[in-house]
Amino acid sequence: MGTKSAEGERRAASGYRAQYLVGAAAILDALQGEDMEWVRVADPEAGRVDDLQIASTARVDGYQVKWDQYPGTITLRDLVRGTEEDPSLIAQLADGWQRLQKTYSRRRVVVHLVTNAIPSKSTNTRMPKTDVPPTPYHFAAFIAQAWHPARRRGKVNSEDEWAAVWEEIRIASGLSSDKFAAFVLDCSLDFQTPSPEENVDVLALYNLLFATAAGPERIIELGREELLRRLGWTRRYEYHSKHRFPDPQFLYRPIQSTVDEVKTKLARFSGGYVGVFGPPGSGKSTLLSQTLRSLPIRLVRYYAYVPEAQDPSALRGESINFLHDVTLRLQNVGVERSERPDPTNRAALLDLFHKQIQALGDDYAATKTKTVILVDGLDHIAREQHPERSLLRDLPLPETVPDGVYIVVGSQTDELADLPSRVHHALSQQERRIQMERLARADVCAIAEESAPVLEADERQQVFEISSGHPLALIYLLKQLRQAENSGERARLLDEAVPYRGDIEEQYWGHWRDIEDDDALVHALGLLARIRGPIPMDWVAEWLETNTLRKLQPLLLQYFEEEGQDRWVFFHNSFRLFLQERTVELFPGQTVERQNRTYHRELAERYKASSVPWRWEALYHQYSAGEYNAVVAMATQEWFLEQVEALRPLDAVQTDARLALQAAGRCKDVVALARLTLVGAALDQRAWTLKDCPFPDLLLEAGKAALATEHLRDGNRLRVEEEQALRLSTRLLESGLGREARRVFELAEPLELLSGRPISDDHNRPQNLWDILREWVQSAIIFRGAKETVQVVRRICIEPRQIALRRSGDQDIEQTSLKLQNRLLFQAALACAKRGDWVAWQILFDALDEERDRLNRFFILLRSAEWADETGEADRTYALLRKLLETLKPEEHNADAGRWQTEIHLSVAELALHAANDEAIARTWLGGVPPIPLSGTSYYPEKDPTLHELRFRRARLFYLLGETREPRALLKEAEAQTSFGDHVKDDEKAQWRQTALAVLCLARLWAWGRLGDCIRPATFLQEVRWILDLFGLKGTLQHVWLHLIVTGARAKVLRYVIAAAAAHGDEVVVALKEEFEARWTDFGEGPLWGTDLQRELTLAFADVGAGQTWAKAQLHRIEPAMLQDLEPYSRVEACEAQAKAWLALGETETAVAELRRMVKAARGILGEKDYQLPGWVN
Repeated sequence: MGTKSAEGERRAASGYRAQYLVGAAAILDALQGEDMEWVRVADPEAGRVDDLQIASTARVDGYQVKWDQYPGTITLRDLVRGTEEDPSLIAQLADGWQRLQKTYSRRRVVVHLVTNAIPSKSTNTRMPKTDVPPTPYHFAAFIAQAWHPARRRGKVNSEDEWAAVWEEIRIASGLSSDKFAAFVLDCSLDFQTPSPEENVDVLALYNLLFATAAGPERIIELGREELLRRLGWTRRYEYHSKHRFPDPQFLYRPIQSTVDEVKTKLARFSGGYVGVFGPPGSGKSTLLSQTLRSLPIRLVRYYAYVPEAQDPSALRGESINFLHDVTLRLQNVGVERSERPDPTNRAALLDLFHKQIQALGDDYAATKTKTVILVDGLDHIAREQHPERSLLRDLPLPETVPDGVYIVVGSQTDELADLPSRVHHALSQQERRIQMERLARADVCAIAEESAPVLEADERQQVFEISSGHPLALIYLLKQLRQAENSGERARLLDEAVPYRGDIEEQYWGHWRDIEDDDALVHALGLLARIRGPIPMDWVAEWLETNTLRKLQPLLLQYFEEEGQDRWVFFHNSFRLFLQERTVELFPGQTVERQNRTYHRELAERYKASSVPWRWEALYHQYSAGEYNAVVAMATQEWFLEQVEALRPLDAVQTDARLALQAAGRCKDVVALARLTLVGAALDQRAWTLKDCPFPDLLLEAGKAALATEHLRDGNRLRVEEEQALRLSTRLLESGLGREARRVFELAEPLELLSGRPISDDHNRPQNLWDILREWVQSAIIFRGAKETVQVVRRICIEPRQIALRRSGDQDIEQTSLKLQNRLLFQAALACAKRGDWVAWQILFDALDEERDRLNRFFILLRSAEWADETGEADRTYALLRKLLETLKPEEHNADAGRWQTEIHLSVAELALHAANDEAIARTWLGGVPPIPLSGTSYYPEKDPTLHELRFRRARLFYLLGETREPRALLKEAEAQTSFGDHVKDDEKAQWRQTALAVLCLARLWAWGRLGDCIRPATFLQEVRWILDLFGLKGTLQHVWLHLIVTGARAKVLRYVIAAAAAHGDEVVVALKEEFEARWTDFGEGPLWGTDLQRELTLAFADVGAGQTWAKAQLHRIEPAMLQDLEPYSRVEACEAQAKAWLALGETETAVAELRRMVKAARGILGEKDYQLPGWVN
């Protein structure tokens, strides 16, 4: 009788084929958007919309599926009439809508009735009587003429000719008029839904849903990454290459005449091709990157070349990479969101690309939104990459590009092999060509003044005359001048400088003539020009003669850039290409290819004779030397495993594995092909399994800065997401790596979001928009300064969705943007407080209006005061507390309005008591906090305070302020505030009571200790043993302990036990520690504690001074068992947690060893179907 509806579905899952097929199709559609967050199946907390829930950015969709083998009709009576066992369909939907709204209060909730039934067109079915019925008057007409139009308009007209029908549905729903109007807009009646196509992808999802709902693990929720992992689809939804061109390293000034021409072409033409051409170093890529991302357009970027990048997949010039990345990007912005093709199927990807282009044209016709597809660096493809099938061959023909769609190409020339003749013809038309202009004199002088402040006005004029406004020539000259020690040396450099006359190679020739007779230096430059990626000068210095190194230094300073840690890169690719050409002399019997191979052969031998990590570069150079048999012999499983276990970035290892696979193909070695295909698949699996592991964070914390930066970026290509890179930029600075920190910040800075152009706040935007902006503002206050950060924040603009406007009451884009801006300023101010930068903090605080932003100022004061209190700044804490008490009164902030509101009242009361010893203020703020109910929603936003936490903090404040009642009395108050649902069983209610009582007892124990009423160890253990039995799961029913684990109550309450012990002194902590250890090592009880929980509690003991030696012994003890019976992802999570634990104890080398164990453990069976082998065979 009391069984929840979802539990019944689990037992009957075998009969629900249609339900899970419909759910599979819905999930497949949601996966096309990058913002899908999770799915929930057969959720007992969702009421009657428990079949499926899908969460995306700011939204949850709940589904109820009603399906008949032979679909009939559905009438109004079917919708509004219930039975003795079940309420009506509309009432079920309304109930589910309200339940989900309570659970996900910060998201829009949309409920769906999905059925293959057809709305009835019969006029004989029961319809409510009305004086003047509409024509026709049946249920199908109501759906078409009233329900669907109301949802499109965003408003229910309950007084129109369908008023009687509206009212009958409202009454059946059980909702008030106001709630019903909102409900209709969030209720999708999906009648006459066709049966989902049972293709391979739908069936794969169907099988997963069925197994999830009926499986013994009782899994309810699957996150997006977990879902893709279980399906083996991870690779489908990842870009093969990153498409961001690095920002300029010197002050950037746009070539305004060219910028204006780009904008003019996009305004003048209705669509089609536009080409931007210019010589090396003219600034094409930077100008296109900076200009296009500031325009109000839909921008999709593809860079065939990014400086110093060592891509982990096939070359950027390959057609299949281009098609995969561009179609994925278009799908992620909502264009033609059909199912993703196999990432190795070029024909299918090309077909999807053409469909998307046509869909973009249709969208332009409807919305006038222009789309620019930028394809840059085309001249690099044939010159350097030599792809098997160039992306140029699959560029759309001009006649297939509709209005509103522009394909902007950037290249040195349009004379490109593989470029279709009709595309070449379009780009050869003068009106569609843009030639890069030069920098204006004022811009050159501004860049010179910023880069070399010592320059006089006449020297800046000379700089302009010599560089002629060519960006690269200007930078080379400024790099020389910055090295000059005095005005005399600057004058000499300016006199000897080679003026730019249209070809940057003239400058290169000027230096070349000075050194071309120095055979040793020329040979060294030939080797350096062929090294892959950054040049490791420490390694070069091991074998290059000192005299040659000395001659090399002036060239390094002008034409190279130091990356840090003695790693140098070419400032511009054109100089590397120049050296590759000039260091090849054609003697009789010699060819360019043969001499290139000679250089690579020498590098391979030098690398092979070196230590790790340099030795690993030998494979690339042997491949480039054409020694394919040697590559195959070198590329053993042990060769790659050594690199993996040494924590070399996996995408670098994968690149070399692909080279080895190609070498085996050239050798026609079938056995090697099979072996290397398996090696590649194993590396792919490791990469997928380790995808979310924060290697750079952990390595940086372990003191391995050089290795951390390798994991962080590859030249100008970030190896991590922008959010993580921004966070790490500040940590790099704190580690003393200021140059590297700024480089990472500039690569990751989300300039598109900061341009002032409205950010579209729609469901197709990636879910981490807020996370990226939060990380940006916390790092920008360091790299940009507080004043500039405030200016940039105040121009951030976000477009509100209409639904968001209706719910929040915002009137326009300004209010929505202001809320976002103030949240960012709060995050920035809190970051300043944590760093102790109170000058910047004051600038950010003053940026908030005293009246309009009063609540935001209050939150900044509160969280900053908490941090100052935690770090022992008593005077500052007190000052901030006084200020916040003046800013907002307790009666102005309702503590009963939600968990965060309750938490704020508790925080102020705690500060008043601890920092000011003011019981009166504490009582005032505590007085508005009602008893915390025993239960709420089982699943709440991750960062929301839990009921257990609020209950503990409220109770300990009461006991500190003299509360004399027993915990059971407080429990009765809490139970009076609790509204249990009908689905909650009596034994579950008893468990909630027990959990709450345990928290209340521990709060009293903690307060006794803090008040000085300490008890002896034996007495303390007697007080808490029943809690340890309960939360140790000793004799607890399975469904009860599952609830404790899922809700996080178990670990949290046990940490309260440790905190209470610490309040009573070291002897009590020691006794409790021994009690825990005895339980953990007990043969019968030990397995119930699990290694994850033991690790967490061990660190909690270490935090209260239980002893490092004991804590280390516990971590060593759990290591043999912690990976048993786990699949690869769980093994990785366990090793990551163990590494973090070792870092918390200061054992950095042990933590690094654990990371090595983690990459070894990241192998095993993941799922029944994935795309690893097809990708490698292709």
